[in-house]
Amino acid sequence: MSVTFFVILAPMVGRQGKSTQPGLMHQMRTLWDEVYVLNSFSLSRRNGTTNEWEALALHPAILEDYNDEIPQRRYVLKDFDAFSPDTFYLMDTDGYIFYQLDDQWQSIDLKEMGYPELLTDGICCGPDGWVYVFARDVDGAKIFQGREDQWKVIWTKQSEMFHVDFVAYQDYVILSNNLGRFKIKEGVVERFQAPVYGSLLSVRDNLLMVAGSDEAAIYDGEEWQVIISPRFNEEGEYQPLNVKLNRSGSALLEQLEYASSEQGKQELAEAKAEIDQLDENALAELQQRIHSAVKRAGKTKV
Repeated sequence: MSVTFFVILAPMVGRQGKSTQPGLMHQMRTLWDEVYVLNSFSLSRRNGTTNEWEALALHPAILEDYNDEIPQRRYVLKDFDAFSPDTFYLMDTDGYIFYQLDDQWQSIDLKEMGYPELLTDGICCGPDGWVYVFARDVDGAKIFQGREDQWKVIWTKQSEMFHVDFVAYQDYVILSNNLGRFKIKEGVVERFQAPVYGSLLSVRDNLLMVAGSDEAAIYDGEEWQVIISPRFNEEGEYQPLNVKLNRSGSALLEQLEYASSEQGKQELAEAKAEIDQLDENALAELQQRIHSAVKRAGKTKV
């Protein structure tokens, strides 16, 4: 298995036209062998023929907001994806989705579905024909499924979760956040396991890469190959971290049964049940996150 993954740092375009000035990049995607870059107010494409940056015409409300001489913007673009060159989906940080329909830009505000404090973090156009959005509010994390002006919540989690990455791979979508990775297909959300600890995702040539701070692995749809890790021995064999949090590890949480409220006890029971359902890779990943969090907090010497 051989593949090259790369990152491009490129100039940005503020208004429609060309630019040689660098900009603050929020998201970059390679679509149809061309690089698209998003910043807070524009989407630009690197023309494969002229090798120049071109700004795409966006929703008039975005352009008006950018041209308005006010210090605070109404829209701050965060992420984007597309089914085709004329079917783009853009998302801002505050629940707004902008999409193309019949060569015209339309918009919808997900907050109007009953989530007034919604913050939107990531968007992905799935191979199943649906668009998926990761969002969060005071009640926890949410995943929306929809297209155009029809949307619904398909998954919720009463936990503090932060979006990291979103990719389409084969016939499903993979989402990563601070609590792990999830696979989404036809509206069904389930955990997605990998042999390494990482939340950065990349897809190229039908290969999926999962990477972290010191590890990376490639998946071809059937088998994983770890390509970077400090856990290779002198013979070049990969030795995964011993699983310290086994099935009985959920018993550690039983020490927290002093929770005073019924809601606290219910959340604790749900957490224990979730741990009991994890496989060895997920358990090891959880142990690593706990270890790293304690180390950063300076609660103990490690």
